[in-house]
This record gives sequence, structure tokens and C-alpha cells, in this order.
Amino acid sequence: MTRTPPQLAILANLDGPRTVKELAAISALPYQGVYKAVRQLVQRGILTSHREGKNLVVEAVAASAPALARGLVHDHARQDWGRVFRGDRPIVLYVLDRVGDPALTAEVCGKTRRAVYHTIQSLGPRGLLVKRQGRYAINPRLRRLKALLEQLAEAEGRRRLRAVDPKAVPLWSLGPEVLFRSEEELDRPGVYASALSAFAHYGVPLVIMDGRYYHLASRPPDVADAILQGLLVDPESRVNRSYSALLFEKHRPSNLTTKARIYGLEDLAKALIRYVEDHRPGDLFLPWRDHNRYRRQYGVGA
Repeated sequence: MTRTPPQLAILANLDGPRTVKELAAISALPYQGVYKAVRQLVQRGILTSHREGKNLVVEAVAASAPALARGLVHDHARQDWGRVFRGDRPIVLYVLDRVGDPALTAEVCGKTRRAVYHTIQSLGPRGLLVKRQGRYAINPRLRRLKALLEQLAEAEGRRRLRAVDPKAVPLWSLGPEVLFRSEEELDRPGVYASALSAFAHYGVPLVIMDGRYYHLASRPPDVADAILQGLLVDPESRVNRSYSALLFEKHRPSNLTTKARIYGLEDLAKALIRYVEDHRPGDLFLPWRDHNRYRRQYGVGA
């Protein structure tokens, strides 16, 4: 039987608030090793902690995370979970499962492609990953793993966002990346003007009245990101889709459909391209005559 890694063992035994001493005893792990793993989980936003006298008490942020961890340990006891829960591999796996592409995963996670391929080569032969129609994904049989990685990634995203602006409103996230709205004017490394707030940088100066939009990421976004993030700000707004169509028509980035995999907007990106080329709105876009008013207003296609 393969030894359960400390962080997974801690989560599996957190069915309620526990002290580090209790976790060490239950997990049959050295106190210092448990304490170190607990601090890492707290720093990543996965656990909360407080002091009760001399004892450090911790609890899982996501209430279902302990049950998911226990299920993995119980149902797949022979699996080498240490390979999965090593460093930031959980985030890499989560992003890879969402986008399916190693190059995009490396871009989102701030990794080299070589590092992502190394993860694939390490975990693929163990049945953790599958490849279908050219896209990588977590093995469908490992539903608990997928759900747990999602919770870990979301917790870490919330932690990173709170460090930037505790009052920010998250709109979308993928692992380390978060699209959010803020009332503050933010100027710090890794925080980029995004969505409608970035359109002016590309020659479509919109007037935004409901705050500023930002992209928290390890990579600088490009015009394709701005277009796709504009679609995410208000997913049901045909006006926002029209604004994104303006920016696409002005720059026609060749990587729009590729980048759309990051945001889960592949079908909408293809529909937007068809709209600009064929002028057929369907149910998603404004009638072309209405869209033409925006084109004249912002000097697009003139």
C-alpha cells in the first residue's frame, strides 16, 4: 500500500476542526511534518487556522473537501497520490483538465511546456490522465479527484484575489487566474486591466460605469484575452458581445479560438467570428443594423 502524502492525509482527517497534534496522532505522521503541511495548506487558502491557547486549530475551507480526500485514499489506496499532490501539481492538473492543452496549461500556470509534459508523462501511465480527440483530461473514473482539485484551485484563487483587493467581485477563475471587478484603481505586478476596461488600449474606448475590470494572472493578456473576457463580464448581454465583435473586427487575432479554450468559450468565439464575417446574429448577437451603429461610433470597419 502506498503511503498517503501529508497534505492529502490532513484533508482526509479534517471532518471538523482539529488541532495539529490531533492530526499528527490520527495520521500517524511526525508532528513537524504535519505542522509544515498545515501551514502550506493555510497559505494556499485551503485551510483556515486559529489559536486556542497553545494549540493551532485548523479547518477545511470547503466543507466537502475532507470527504473527497477520504474517498480517494479509501477507493484508490494503491495509487501513488504523492505524485499528484506534489508542489503545485494539483493546480496544473486542474487547469490541464479544463483546457486539455499542455501549451495553454503552461501559459496559465506560469510553467514551461517541458514542466507540464513532465507531469503528463509522470501521471499518464498510472491511469490518472486520458487523451481523447487530442485533449488531455483527468480519468473520468476519478470523479473525486477532479472535484477535489477544483475545490483546491478555487480556494487558492480566492486567496490570491483577497490579497489584491478584499472587496473585489470575482467573475471567472481558472487555477491561478481570476477575472474580477474592483472599485479600486489597481497598479501592481500580475494585475492587468482586462475585459471592457482594456478595450481602450486596443482602440475601442468604452465608457465603463460599474467599476474596473482586472485580470489576475502570471501572463500578460493580449487582445484575444480582452475580447473573451469582455464576453465573460455579462454572459447574457448582446451589447457586450457586440463590443467584443468590434474589437475582433478591428484586430482579428488569429489565436482567438485557441485562447477561447482557456475560458470555456470555444463555441461562442466561433459564433462571434461568423457574426463578423457573415453578419448573421442568430440568437446571440444584435441585428447587424444595430451593431453597425457601434461600428460607426467607434470607427470600426470604416
